[in-house]
Amino acid sequence: MKNILIRNISQGLTVLIAVAVIIICTAGSAWAAPAESSEGPVITVQPESATVNYPEGASFHVEVADPGSVESYRWEYTDGVHVFRLDGTSASTNTLVLPATMQDDPEGKVTCIIKGKNGKETISRPASITIANPQEDKTVLYVGDYAVMPGETFDIAKTQLGSGTVKFDGNGSDITLKNVKIETPNAVFDSTLSPSFGLTLDRRNSEADEYEIHLDGDCIIRNNYYDEAYNASGITLAAYLYADDEEAQPPLVRFDGNGKLRLCGGTDVIYTEADLEFDTDVVITPAADHFCDGIVCRNLYVDKGRHLDLKVNGTGIESRGQIFAREGAVIDIDSTAPHVANGSTNKGSMFLYGLLTMTGAEINIHCHASPDRFIPYDADLQAFGGIIFSEAGAIEAEDSSIMIDLDAEKGEKDYAYNYFGVLDAGDQGSITLNHSEIGVRLDSQNVTDANGIYLQGNMIIENESKLTCDMHNRGVVRGFAGEGRLTISNSDTDVSVSSYSGEETYGILCNSAEMDLDDTKYSIVSKASGGMAFAANTGRQDKKAKKYDASYKMTRFKFMDDTMCLVPDDSAISLASVPGSLEYIRVETFYDKADTAKPAEEVRISKGDKPDNTLAVKGRTVKVSAKKLKKKSQTITSKKAMTVTGARGIVTYSKVSVDRKKYAKKFTVNSKTGNITVKKGLKKGIYHLTIEVKAAGDEKYKPASQNVTVTIKVK
Repeated sequence: MKNILIRNISQGLTVLIAVAVIIICTAGSAWAAPAESSEGPVITVQPESATVNYPEGASFHVEVADPGSVESYRWEYTDGVHVFRLDGTSASTNTLVLPATMQDDPEGKVTCIIKGKNGKETISRPASITIANPQEDKTVLYVGDYAVMPGETFDIAKTQLGSGTVKFDGNGSDITLKNVKIETPNAVFDSTLSPSFGLTLDRRNSEADEYEIHLDGDCIIRNNYYDEAYNASGITLAAYLYADDEEAQPPLVRFDGNGKLRLCGGTDVIYTEADLEFDTDVVITPAADHFCDGIVCRNLYVDKGRHLDLKVNGTGIESRGQIFAREGAVIDIDSTAPHVANGSTNKGSMFLYGLLTMTGAEINIHCHASPDRFIPYDADLQAFGGIIFSEAGAIEAEDSSIMIDLDAEKGEKDYAYNYFGVLDAGDQGSITLNHSEIGVRLDSQNVTDANGIYLQGNMIIENESKLTCDMHNRGVVRGFAGEGRLTISNSDTDVSVSSYSGEETYGILCNSAEMDLDDTKYSIVSKASGGMAFAANTGRQDKKAKKYDASYKMTRFKFMDDTMCLVPDDSAISLASVPGSLEYIRVETFYDKADTAKPAEEVRISKGDKPDNTLAVKGRTVKVSAKKLKKKSQTITSKKAMTVTGARGIVTYSKVSVDRKKYAKKFTVNSKTGNITVKKGLKKGIYHLTIEVKAAGDEKYKPASQNVTVTIKVK
């Protein structure tokens, strides 16, 4: 009997793990006095009470006078407050088998309800089960409802759970799962406080600080049992700390081996108060469309080259400590917004209470929402998105990437609001990118209001990193918004925002900015009536608008000469401070400079994104008379020597080489016209002249150059 509180267990408790499980059963019949109705089956043998030393189990047996008159047996359990109908294999026979018990199991009572073929029921006398040694601490591994002691190997095929073996080493810390396939379609037994487990290690007052779970072959644990009334089922991995010292550090649970761990079903597929380390690949999937969070733990370590593939109906990862993604590690989270029982839904695919450190790693988050889960329930998806900072959450990425894709299927009415890529709901979260990339993408007319990235703290983008915010939705749209400082150095910025409903749009909005845009590509586009591409706090108030001044104390940024500010016809670009209390430098456009109530529909600030020049060059063969060259030099026009088309900008020419080198001085090329001069005295023969043609480009196209070969025949 498992009496373990999953979410609220105290920090002082200690054990270890668990992998799988079932769920609490629906309420059964009310208790009655042990009377034997003459209309129902007549009980001849009542179940007897049992006292056991855990982890020993117990069985309860009942007999009737005429077994042939029985339609069904049904066993129920009570802890004295609640009544539970048991639905395991033996719970529908005349002998209930509880294979094992746990230290915390309270004294409970079981009763059998026997239904006759005439529809009449008889209730047996309650029988109790009592733990005789609750003060004795032991290390026990539970596989389903079966107990395995240190040094034993358990064959799952001997149970109703599945196949494979579980080896529990004598040290009580190492567990080897060999080709384990566990499926839990029902509950053999359950208690009032939590779901039962498919695999649980219960270890009290232990000084061990590391536990190893070795995978030998692919191991699959699947839970098909779900009771929406309790919103809980569970394949669950749990580690609890049963230590007298409340300040004791949690243990580390490490997964390794040559196999892959596949878990399906449950509310918290992996839940633990310990640290987790994965030196193996893990796949998590939900059972049907039931609510399902992925991993809840303290510190999470993903080793080199390992892959966490999490498909959930809820949160993928919730870290109460830190997350470390090492070189080559990949974390994929595919999150579908779940409908909760009451009120509106608020979900994030990843919760960070501490620091996310990435080195050569990759995180891909996909967030989906469907009206089928909300509109029929008359509820809303109030907030949904990629990464939420809570408390001291932050990101430090080196040679890494974070890509967040958001979407919402079309519904008959609005149901999705407040989407975000990264949302800082903590104290002062920050993001630092070093040769890394972070990108957020959303394009949906069914989402109202969205933020690509919102931070309370600073964002630093440096050393060939890139920020991408591509946000298009209804309502107000923000690409990047920060209460702290935005620093961009030697890095690219691509921000594009638009509002399908024509409301306010902000490309980059920050408290202060330091942007060195000399050697970078940047594009900031804001499309909406009242659109603003860039705004930063000046640190001062101005009574009237005035041009940007680099002396503003809290703000420094550069828009170089080749910056493109593209606006609609008859509009003007304005880089000025806004009068009043806003204290912002804005980059925006107006149809009428004198009337700022008429803003342009689009503001675009960009650099380095010009298309390639359309220059195309083809050489020709030209004949020159040797007789004329005896008298004077001859000139070949560029039109005869080559074809130049599609040049954007000023075209120039220069001689590169002549195949017959000793005659190179006999040829000159005019840099402006491209005309070729063949000097007097050149002998008969065939000469190949290589000429470089350059097009300087213009405000719309990049510069370009091509080499062309002109063949000159002197005859």
